[in-house]
Amino acid sequence: MNADYQAVHECDMLIVGGGASGILAALGAVYDAGFSGSVMIIEKEDRPLRKVLASGNGRCNLANMSDLEGRYHGANPSFVNGALHRLPVTEMLDLFERWGLRTRVDHANRVYPCSMQAKSVSLVLLRALAHYDLSVRTETEILSIEKLENGFEAALSDGTAVKTRAVIMAAGSPASPNLGGSFSGLSILQRLGHTVFEPMPALVPLTLTKADVLKGAEGVRFRGGARFESYFGESSPTVKGEFLVTSYGLSGIASMELARYVSKAEVRGRAESRENGDGIGQVVIDFLPEIGLNELKAHLESSAYAFPTDRARQQDRHDSRRLYTEQPASSSCKKEDMVDLNALLAGVVPEKIGRVILSSINSNRLRKPQLFAAIAESLKKFELSVEGTRGFEFAQVAAGGAATADFDAVTLMSEKVPGLFACGEILDIDGDTGGYNLLWAFASGYQAGISAARYLMDD
Repeated sequence: MNADYQAVHECDMLIVGGGASGILAALGAVYDAGFSGSVMIIEKEDRPLRKVLASGNGRCNLANMSDLEGRYHGANPSFVNGALHRLPVTEMLDLFERWGLRTRVDHANRVYPCSMQAKSVSLVLLRALAHYDLSVRTETEILSIEKLENGFEAALSDGTAVKTRAVIMAAGSPASPNLGGSFSGLSILQRLGHTVFEPMPALVPLTLTKADVLKGAEGVRFRGGARFESYFGESSPTVKGEFLVTSYGLSGIASMELARYVSKAEVRGRAESRENGDGIGQVVIDFLPEIGLNELKAHLESSAYAFPTDRARQQDRHDSRRLYTEQPASSSCKKEDMVDLNALLAGVVPEKIGRVILSSINSNRLRKPQLFAAIAESLKKFELSVEGTRGFEFAQVAAGGAATADFDAVTLMSEKVPGLFACGEILDIDGDTGGYNLLWAFASGYQAGISAARYLMDD
């Protein structure tokens, strides 16, 4: 490393990153473990907790009270148990309340501050730091870290260096670079001998191929189920929830849950130099997951013949009754002799979605029995070609990161470099939407801080 530093600072514990996990690491050390040594928190952005301030559309969905089984992803999802079992969500919320933050739980078990403002979370955490005379040094980046015989030396972007006895890497992932996301922390861990799995955008909107963008339905929200099937033979689990049709593809909570699988297909497509105008796979949407195919078909038929004149005609399934999607300007058919398919589908899906469905099956060429079956099948299995994701710029979190196999699940200390700890999103752990990622950041940060403090106090 360069010996010509403007100054060399010293501290007992260096925390790289002033986000959720970094701040909780500091509080875990001083509040829980009673550490009285010097702690320095370095943040490259102009203020700490930027992702927290932006989370939950500014409301900060900071945890979830639901069962954690299946909510985390990575090479070893069970790695989260080490921290989450030592700081369960109920204990974490009690901790926050002792510091002054009251919370509320919504219908989906998502936890928010009572104020419904992310700034409340930031102010309470920074107040807790200030009580211990701790602050965050902002607009300063850690350029490199070198292991020394009795600790570490970190080079800072301002030309100074820091000598420290322990380091906690809480530098996050490349997701949301506008909020401070970067590869810098992962690069440092890699240079220190740790395995890093390629980061990929997760919890990010999906882009569809140009031909499959849902023209005319932009801005429509719907609830349903979907799965992603890559053209490499891999399939995601089915997700259920809210989707949003956009000019580029699909957004909304449910579609973003598919992003980690789409990102993996993108990586594989690049590795195989795949050039395919049909994209990398398809999203298969079930607009009505609560209804079976046969039940839906029967519903459409019975709804089409719901009124007295309809029921009389139902006896002849091949009568000359007109089915239409647009009211003709002039017609020899009587109104009662016509079925408005747009209105029929509007009874089960948003009107604009219904129009997309009808245009996809060429409804004018089908007789009634085949038509109802085709509509039902499209509603239950609507396929859209996926081009990819909107990338790190729009991603809430990243999949991949530092291999958890290189760290102790309980202490979060490196198995390769004693005195080096890691927490939060920098590790190969990402969670579902709904507060699981912040829960992991808080809990793992707190545990890393406790562990680092004990490591130093036992030294």
